[in-house]
Amino acid sequence: MNRVDPESDRIGRSSTHLLGAKRVVEIIRSVEMGLDGRVSKRMENELKEADVSRHALTFLDILTEAFPDLRNVMDGTRTPADLRATSLLGSVLTLRVLAGAYHDLKKHHAFTDEAITDYFVELNDYMGGPVTETSIWHTELPDSFAIGAMAPQGRRQELKKFNQAVVAWGVLRPDVMNEPAEVA
Repeated sequence: MNRVDPESDRIGRSSTHLLGAKRVVEIIRSVEMGLDGRVSKRMENELKEADVSRHALTFLDILTEAFPDLRNVMDGTRTPADLRATSLLGSVLTLRVLAGAYHDLKKHHAFTDEAITDYFVELNDYMGGPVTETSIWHTELPDSFAIGAMAPQGRRQELKKFNQAVVAWGVLRPDVMNEPAEVA
């Protein structure tokens, strides 16, 4: 089962693909540079392909370990279309934010891969969709998540707020993370 469409940037709701190749590149860049990170010519020359590949594969392994829905898509027991219909993890924007949070937690907060995995396992309980009035995404980030949405708003500033919240929750573990997740 092909999960990446090498030909298309946009993936429709009913597509058998989870992501387009361009979006995979964006996720890899977020793993390596953070959500807003850019790769300059100098940086491009300094980056080692083997390191970038290793970092990306580690992140993808963490995703599939922490989020059973993604693991099920990977092993073919769940379709990408079903994931998009029931989980925020079906959104490439959510995956990019998680990639940026992974980068920030490792680089700026010295989290290990195991600590990030454990934290993402906690986040899994909040990934069901659609977003409701009482979900943490809407109560904590109302400008980033509309009620009924299956993905965050795509504006840069809203994605940045989403990323910052995910990182802060990982570091500080606020009370919002101790509340029972709402099952949609």
